[in-house]
Amino acid sequence: MRRMIPVLLAIFTALSMLTGNLGALNQFALQVGAWGDDASKGNMGVQVEIRTHIYNAGPSAFDYFWVGDNLDSGAFIQFGYSFESGYYCLRGQIIGGRVTCTGNSEQIASFDARWQWQYWPNIKGEDFYYGIGPANSAGAEGTWHVYSIMPNVENSWTFVLDGQPVDSVFFAWTRSKDPAYAVAEKVTSSRQFGSLGPVEFRNLAYLSDKTGVLAWYTVNSLYAIRGCAVNTVCNFEIPYGVTLLGPNHIAAGSGGEKVENGAVVWTSQVVLTIQLPTTVHAVVDGVDHGAGSVQLLLPSGLHIISVPAIVQVDNSMKLRFSGWNDGLSVADRTVYLDSDMALQASYVRQYLVTMDSGLIAPRSDWGDEGSLVQFSVPSSTKPMSGLFGLLGGDWVFTGWYEGNTLLTRSISGSISVYSPHALKAHWQADYTRPIMILGSVAVLTVIGLLFYARRRPSSSRDSFGPESRIEEVSTERTGDRRFGSFSPSSSQAPQPIQETIQCLCCGAKIARISKFCNECGHAVRHLSSDTYWPGKTN
Repeated sequence: MRRMIPVLLAIFTALSMLTGNLGALNQFALQVGAWGDDASKGNMGVQVEIRTHIYNAGPSAFDYFWVGDNLDSGAFIQFGYSFESGYYCLRGQIIGGRVTCTGNSEQIASFDARWQWQYWPNIKGEDFYYGIGPANSAGAEGTWHVYSIMPNVENSWTFVLDGQPVDSVFFAWTRSKDPAYAVAEKVTSSRQFGSLGPVEFRNLAYLSDKTGVLAWYTVNSLYAIRGCAVNTVCNFEIPYGVTLLGPNHIAAGSGGEKVENGAVVWTSQVVLTIQLPTTVHAVVDGVDHGAGSVQLLLPSGLHIISVPAIVQVDNSMKLRFSGWNDGLSVADRTVYLDSDMALQASYVRQYLVTMDSGLIAPRSDWGDEGSLVQFSVPSSTKPMSGLFGLLGGDWVFTGWYEGNTLLTRSISGSISVYSPHALKAHWQADYTRPIMILGSVAVLTVIGLLFYARRRPSSSRDSFGPESRIEEVSTERTGDRRFGSFSPSSSQAPQPIQETIQCLCCGAKIARISKFCNECGHAVRHLSSDTYWPGKTN
């Protein structure tokens, strides 16, 4: 995080216009101080402690020690104490090049340290507003004072000295676009720059609601500012520097270390320990620090910590985030570190439990270790499909199994989850009703066929009614028998008719004199007289 010096417009020109000193055209605005860390971006106000140092700023010079910020709106705001000598308007503005004094004017002595604020509405510095406090309002030599810029109930800016509002500027407040910073500045038209302080700054802070509570937060790092304001010639060595006196405590001005602009002046580091399972990765401020517990040395301030909500160990086991040891239950969180901190992320093992009821597609759920998982089927029987189902066939539930192990013969149950499980409901076919129905049908069919056979009607050749039904019969005759037929011979004598004849209906042999067949119950019709010729066909 290193940037150019912010858009700071030296007020020397404005002050020259207000005092009538328009001859100071070649002006220089030299600045040394420090930025805060990036966590102070987007702040709602800035604050710093400044130790008053009383000295003579020199002729045609303006020395100013302040805290300030660049705003999202493009404006710039600052508040601190200054030295200047001459006759000044204590509150005024320049709008479109027109100078307006809106307060009293008085003579300011060279050793008179007074608070002063400035507000520049736009980056080009076309307009300018300022206010100067009463005589010696910055306090005595060596005293510390807190200078704060913060929003007020009118939604504008208030300047607060040691907790007491001293003035306001009625422009709508906006958040900052850059970190907070503190600067010692000399504005002069002479190349003989003279001394600047040095003045001490400590506890640079910013107002923020980043944790959900509006509060002041001290920066956790300081980065050097050493250069010139914009619209100022700066093709020379800056004679001033920045010296670190302690944590978040610097001296800026004459005699300071001529550090490079943007160099780290100070950083506060604390130890953050995050305890994790061996398969879990922690991401801190966007950096993945690998699996397992980590211990990090970090600058104090705001940090973002992320751990995964779910960690897949394998196909049947995973870890579910359950919370932090300080009570937070979200996997992604922010912490403000101002001392060492230890956090522990807790995870619960989960195992895959698959349940196959045989009724619908198998269902799988993840169960927490030690939990009870319920399983059930709606009924102990279920109808078969197809023909057997239409005939009343059922599947009968025989039990819940895991592998070959019977868990229960009840249609419902539960199992404790300490490992993966695959449960299956077993069913057995019951064909009792289909067999009974099919057997009954078979018996009725046989009875019907037998009855039909006994009641079968005569052939179409019958010319008698049902009650006088007769059948042709064949007779067995003796005589000359030739293949395929019998033919009468004139030389043969008539043969006597034998005593038995054959029923043409059922083939039974019956007595010749019978009128009906005892086997099939049909009446008998004789086809010939007492004798017939062998081979005769009717």
